[in-house]
Amino acid sequence: MQSFQDTPFIIENKKSRKSARSGGRRGGLIVFLLLFFGAIAVGIVVFFSFGKNTFTVKGRTLYAVRLFASEVEAEATERAAAVKAAGGSGYVYNDGTYSVLAAIYANEKDAQTVADRNAGQIVTLTLPKFKCKMYQDVATSQTVSDCARYAFTTLFDDLYKISVDLDAHVLSESAAAYQVADCKNALLDVGQSLDALLVRFPSDATLLKIKNAYLDAAAFVEKVSEGDGSLAARIKWAACAVTVRFKQLLDGLA
Repeated sequence: MQSFQDTPFIIENKKSRKSARSGGRRGGLIVFLLLFFGAIAVGIVVFFSFGKNTFTVKGRTLYAVRLFASEVEAEATERAAAVKAAGGSGYVYNDGTYSVLAAIYANEKDAQTVADRNAGQIVTLTLPKFKCKMYQDVATSQTVSDCARYAFTTLFDDLYKISVDLDAHVLSESAAAYQVADCKNALLDVGQSLDALLVRFPSDATLLKIKNAYLDAAAFVEKVSEGDGSLAARIKWAACAVTVRFKQLLDGLA
């Protein structure tokens, strides 16, 4: 079993590399089928919602592990550097106090494992559902929905998986860096889609807020390629940063 003495913030991967690869091939087919039929289902939902005034992208709950909290920012910043040096995100989350996060996890079980290992506390981060007006045509509404869905679900999931796979040595650092670059490029592509929509709807405050959040997220992901700490720590930091930024956006739009 893998030792966590020197890597206290990672999630145990019980699969061997061989089984992970074969599982990945099976998983790829399953993901393709889910995406294919999911796209059909989403199209049907959007189509039959056309007569309504809004469409909705579901919210989600994520789980951060807090290792330290202080009302003094300098104290949190100092502790954050130590957490990052140990492989954690070292992200400082201002939730009324300055909280230093080990990382944000996709499920409570993984977060609890890391919290128990490090005498930390779980902080629940709830991203509320996104409700947006229907536009004049279904294609525009679908584009906005796709942009929101990527930001509020897919981006974190991609960064989280890269981080877990890198920690478990399923990915090399070069492969992980390549996948992070793909995330950044996807953000830029979505930003271009939002730019095109803003040309058509220049006074749409919601679209502008989403676009600004995307620009911030792209900047956070860009920081993965530079800065202190290991690559895995920087990816964890970026996952925290984009999650908090989109939570701020959704809280403001709710």
